[in-house]
Amino acid sequence: MGFYGDSSLVMHGIEWDSSTGTLYGGSTGNLYTINTTTGLATLVGLSGLVSFLNLVHDTSTNTLYATSSSTDSFYSIDRSTGAVTLIGALGPFSTNPNGLAYDPVGDVIYCVDNSTNNLLTIDRTTGVASLVGSTGSGNLLGLVYIPDGGAFTAYCFGDGTGTLCPCGNTGSTGRGCENGTASGGGLLTGSGSTSIAAANVVLSGSGLQPGQPGLYFQGDNAAVGGNGFVNGDGLRCAGGNIRRLQVRSANVSGESSTTANIAVAGAVNAGDTKRYQLWYRNPLNSPCGTTFNLTNGLEVTWAP
Repeated sequence: MGFYGDSSLVMHGIEWDSSTGTLYGGSTGNLYTINTTTGLATLVGLSGLVSFLNLVHDTSTNTLYATSSSTDSFYSIDRSTGAVTLIGALGPFSTNPNGLAYDPVGDVIYCVDNSTNNLLTIDRTTGVASLVGSTGSGNLLGLVYIPDGGAFTAYCFGDGTGTLCPCGNTGSTGRGCENGTASGGGLLTGSGSTSIAAANVVLSGSGLQPGQPGLYFQGDNAAVGGNGFVNGDGLRCAGGNIRRLQVRSANVSGESSTTANIAVAGAVNAGDTKRYQLWYRNPLNSPCGTTFNLTNGLEVTWAP
């Protein structure tokens, strides 16, 4: 893609911040942003550490964490200044921390130690590293989490953790913005195997207004870095190359589910990561008066 712009830079830690759509790099204790089009690195600030700076973004708390090979300790790092705050020492199982990765399904931060060749988990409250086991391989410097093809990952909630709902109609944890049924907001979930060949993915909405229609749709992108933008009484979470999948009306319990072949309706290919959402009518007691709302978003990585 291009050069960092400074031949002295050695980016030991590189991490993507999905909340802002920013790629960060750590070089000899300094925090940088990296332009994903040109490769150019821009200094954010000095951490005060003098050795390799390893980075991991915890999407559950929207926090950037770091380890340093010189201190064998765990830190949170300010993305606007580069300054670090000590959380605690990693402990006896880590003598040379390197690659970090966050698993959002298990809600676990992993670390690989380059000297002991061990895989570790890190406690975000204390910084203490616990032993998982030996990797059986030396000189491991990087680590990445790749979602399982069968996973449905919820994102973009109207519960106050991202973009604020339009008229103070904050929903319950993990749901969309509150609606006229006072259900806590619409909830989108997925079931089945995300294998294209299996053809059994079902998208389901709940907490909807009974008897009202809703549109299940697909997009390529997680809007606004996964936080969404205000649309009607809710937040629009999926965007880019929008495909309408199916219109379904909610039953008396405020629930609906797809019956269409989602992979076919969405024209997906193996390896594609797509975002899904349910737009639904809410004419009765609409909190913001727009008469429609949306659920949370759902991200799916499709397998063959």
